[in-house]
Amino acid sequence: MQVYNKEISTRYYFDEYRDPRITDLFQTPTYGCNKNNYNAVDHTWRFITTNCTILDPFLNKLIGSPLQTGDLPPTVAIVNLAKKIHEEDRRKMTGEMYIKHLFYTAYLVDEMTKEKEYSFEQQNLATAVAFLHDTIELKRKRIDTADYDVKDFYNLLMTTDVNGSTLLNNWEPKNIKKISIMVSLMTPPDKSIETPADEWHNIKREDFYFLMNITKEQVRERNEMSDLDRIQLSENDFKEMAQIIRDVKIAEVLANLRETADDVMWSRDGHDNFPDMRDFKDRHQMFKERIQHFGSLSLNELYVAQMDADMQILNDFVGG
Repeated sequence: MQVYNKEISTRYYFDEYRDPRITDLFQTPTYGCNKNNYNAVDHTWRFITTNCTILDPFLNKLIGSPLQTGDLPPTVAIVNLAKKIHEEDRRKMTGEMYIKHLFYTAYLVDEMTKEKEYSFEQQNLATAVAFLHDTIELKRKRIDTADYDVKDFYNLLMTTDVNGSTLLNNWEPKNIKKISIMVSLMTPPDKSIETPADEWHNIKREDFYFLMNITKEQVRERNEMSDLDRIQLSENDFKEMAQIIRDVKIAEVLANLRETADDVMWSRDGHDNFPDMRDFKDRHQMFKERIQHFGSLSLNELYVAQMDADMQILNDFVGG
């Protein structure tokens, strides 16, 4: 394996980010990793940027400024909900809290939507889907059943406390319905223990292309099948939801790629220790296919540079 050259993507890496607003979200003990007594909190944001201050605007927008005295952003409820839902979820190889992946996906989505004509409400919806896109899938794994569906997820979001407040009390029911539909569409098919690796790879590939080419008609069909409530959604709503799904999927792939490259760079890849995980070379091939597809899209130079740098790390690892 070649030694990683930090100059490849120095712009996007740093060693520590100690903003208390971040560490408060990620209070977790040190988990044993392959080298260096890796600590999930100390290095949570190492893979995002060399410039710590770049996260400040995102944090202020997401959970409010430390000096803020007025109403907090509506996304505070999303962050708190994601933390509560996923507090037991960990990345298998590193022990990191899973919300790290969700937070990074949301960060990338936020950067992406700045260049598009997203309204403030649409940006909040995209952030919500980024934080919750894995909820149905992980709920199914945790309770070992495929029966947990969009209705269960919607009912969770609409659950009220003794005061009659919902988990997302400052969100309109219409937007909660949109979130539920989008998350259900982003939930991959269930994997059976008997599913051969090659077949599962093809299923995941088909799911990726389905989401990258999703249409408003397909969103409308899922809405009709879900039968959540009588709140009506318009054709513009379905078009908006399809765009958000595509953008969140791009961000999710970029986040997965960065995290995989990060594992390799810090010698934390442990695929050989987990027989049920996809072979690393298969994952490498999967990323190559995804990146090749993204080449046909008009992505920001930052994302292109990040993808190139991360793929170089994986190429060196596989070829070394």
